[in-house]
Amino acid sequence: MYEVRKAAQAVPNEQLKRERLRRGWSREYIAEQIGIADPKTIGRWERGVALPSSYFLQRLCELFALTAQDLGLYQEQEPGRHEPVCMAMTSDMAGEPVRALYDPELPMPLSDIGGLAGREEQFYVLKQRLGTEKSPVVAALSGLPGVGKTALAVELAHDQDIQQYFNGGILWVSPGPRPDIPRLLARWGALLGIDEPSARDNIEAWARALHAAIGLRRMLLIIDDAWKCADALAFKVGGPNCAYILTTRIPSVALQFANGGTIRLDGLAERDGLELLARFIPEVVASEPRIARDLVRLVAGLPLGLVVMGKYLQTQAYSRQRRRLQAALERLYHQEEILQLNMLQAPFEASAGPALSVQSALESSYRELGGQARSVLARLAAFPASPHSFAEAAALSICCAPAEALDELVDSGLLECTPAGRYTLHPLIAEYARLAHAERGMEEHVVNYYLNYTEKYATDYEALAQEIDNILACLQMAFERGMRASLIRGALAIAPFLQEQGLCEIAQAQLARAEQAARLASDSHSQKKIVYYLERIVSARKNIMQGPGRYQKELTCKQGLERLSPVVSLLSAQLS
Repeated sequence: MYEVRKAAQAVPNEQLKRERLRRGWSREYIAEQIGIADPKTIGRWERGVALPSSYFLQRLCELFALTAQDLGLYQEQEPGRHEPVCMAMTSDMAGEPVRALYDPELPMPLSDIGGLAGREEQFYVLKQRLGTEKSPVVAALSGLPGVGKTALAVELAHDQDIQQYFNGGILWVSPGPRPDIPRLLARWGALLGIDEPSARDNIEAWARALHAAIGLRRMLLIIDDAWKCADALAFKVGGPNCAYILTTRIPSVALQFANGGTIRLDGLAERDGLELLARFIPEVVASEPRIARDLVRLVAGLPLGLVVMGKYLQTQAYSRQRRRLQAALERLYHQEEILQLNMLQAPFEASAGPALSVQSALESSYRELGGQARSVLARLAAFPASPHSFAEAAALSICCAPAEALDELVDSGLLECTPAGRYTLHPLIAEYARLAHAERGMEEHVVNYYLNYTEKYATDYEALAQEIDNILACLQMAFERGMRASLIRGALAIAPFLQEQGLCEIAQAQLARAEQAARLASDSHSQKKIVYYLERIVSARKNIMQGPGRYQKELTCKQGLERLSPVVSLLSAQLS
């Protein structure tokens, strides 16, 4: 792994780049020679935004037959500058020498896939926070299952500077949804060499014994996958010089444990998602960029989803048979298949590491839900998934359930509430809910809800603009499911709004679909209406293209498109 620098502090490493170019080596060649999965890592070293770990630094020196100084990779402390994360402590605060204790259950870092992707900023922020002199530091990572909380905590635990700073060692525990807390505390006690308290099932007695044993040692205590704040607090047993990292899928647990020290991890941005995929299938990402972007969108940037897809495609691509790879790519366009992909791990990794599949990661959260919350989640799965969002009024209307059921889903981390007071559902969670608790006819209910909404607010363009993503998604749903009457009704209702907003291409495409549906249904009355609107739109487009000031009008239309929604903008690009 490598140390991440602040962007403002990054200084390009001209020495490393010069030595590489002098030899005529590509970044890909160097990555292959030293065992780096992603050649972009070499570029980050050359740009000065990251530094190689001691292991890769040694490999670089051997490859170039130069010293670290000659490669510009020797970092000296600036005069007067103090970096607490780089302080190497060799004694406790009382001056007594200590022996670092590293928990044997601490998982190994992601060296086989080239380390973290897209988490450099969070890594740096946490590293700086952990190295502060203001102890104890309490940090929490929250986010969906499979978003990379555990992976980030593991990378921090294996960072050389972190291990130097926490010279007393690092303890690791994974409570899970139903932990045996006395047993887990007893394991820490055995590592610290303390005798069991007389009442071995007494959590308070264990906490006192562990607190006394740790004393003034500078230790990092990592509490991975806590489901309840009370469970997490049971392991807050360190002394005044200790720090804590908590990972949890439950947002309220992170807030209660760390308050302002909470960092939420979301799915990776498209660029970072593509970088992660490229570590497994670089040829596919380079030759099929549209398909690669589709794969990132299908899992909304979820790292676990990208890793299992990447590993699967890697096994299908090694034979270089185009037919086999094409079949694998087509399979992944079905999110049900992505859920079921397994990531094989060694027995030790499987017992302590993250979930082996997206499905198993979500199952543990789903099992903790009440019956009503499960039913509501299945009904919400009929709504267009993220990046779409929906209003609470729409959710309550479709689900026929109290708002408290939505609260339970938000508290579980399976449903996200946006700053605007709307809700959004991850596409893989939606697919899982549909498979686990299918309810027939829910898509039709959602389509009818938004068609009624469109007709009700036909002249209220502000209200239509707020829900245009969902209206268009429902028209697509009606088209794919052969709901001809709904497709005709919706296209006629939304066409005037789309034309007024300059979205003529989208309006024309929707009306063309509706015209075909009306023709197949022998609905001549609707056909006449559709043809009328189509003629108006074609005429409007001609006026824009041929009339005076047409370039300004085209610009105005594009600005209106971007103002409405990036989802609508994407749809327009696909239709054009």
